[in-house]
Parts: sequence; C-alpha cells; structure tokens
Amino acid sequence: MEDSIRKFAAAKTRIRNMNYRYVEETDQTRQALLEIYVATVLDTPYNDFRTH
Repeated sequence: MEDSIRKFAAAKTRIRNMNYRYVEETDQTRQALLEIYVATVLDTPYNDFRTH
C-alpha cells in the first residue's frame, strides 16, 4: 500500500511540473470535433472513440 501512495505522490509531482496549453471552444459540436481531431493527430493511447 505504501508503494502505491509513493507512486501516486510521484505522479502528482510530475504532473504539477508539466507545462500545458489549452484551447477554449465553446461550441459543443466544434469541441467534440476538436477532441477527435487532436486525439487522432497526436495518436493518444487513452482516447478511443469506439462504441462499447
């Protein structure tokens, strides 16, 4: 259990030190399309749009 807590704390520190940018899109349709586009272009492993 303590190993999990230590790993979680290390992950929080890593995320806290990250640089990030964001794009605001208020239109819901464009927001959905932007999310799909970015996930596809960046080939993100945790964003899939398969139906379950």
